[in-house]
Amino acid sequence: TTDSAIGIHGHDVCLAHMNNRTLMGYIDYAEADFDLVGFHDNSTTTLAVAEVNVDIVGGAGTANQTNAFDCMSINSTTAIFAWVNQTGPVPRSNRIQYAKYNSVGTAMIAATIVANDTGANNRTAVAVTTLDTDKFVIAWYDETQQDVSMRIQWTNNTTILGETDVNTTAGLPTRGRLDLATIGNASGAADNFAVVWYSADS
Repeated sequence: TTDSAIGIHGHDVCLAHMNNRTLMGYIDYAEADFDLVGFHDNSTTTLAVAEVNVDIVGGAGTANQTNAFDCMSINSTTAIFAWVNQTGPVPRSNRIQYAKYNSVGTAMIAATIVANDTGANNRTAVAVTTLDTDKFVIAWYDETQQDVSMRIQWTNNTTILGETDVNTTAGLPTRGRLDLATIGNASGAADNFAVVWYSADS
């Protein structure tokens, strides 16, 4: 990114490709928020989308984070961004949120809360993947419950499957990690997915 004021601490980034450009999400340590910018799919260094604040209410925690911000394109014009919003002093009351953006950086769905009070001390993690061209999955590690949960949404912001536990014995990790991947079925439809996570439970 050309944003030279994001701070010196390592955080998290993500990429979502749409049409002739790629949106990049990143955690801005200096501003304690989540931002995105867009790049043209050519040799020019001119930004296709200038810096957009994805979330500035509560924002990113001011400590090193990984798995705190993720994004995935839904189709050629829109993408889903998901993140861990940390509010208040440590121990923090974390919220899992998402928003939908188009390829020019305009919010099609504003920041929406998926789950509240999911953890503390910057260790909650989140991942997102899209299914077909009209729905998506968000998974997260809940430090309070010490489990992994997920939710499936239509891209019009209605719920297909509410909060559901994927694993209830993940334990209290020192490094919360998880990821999602879309899997096509025999007919070619991308309507299956897999969840993988780090478990501290022995």
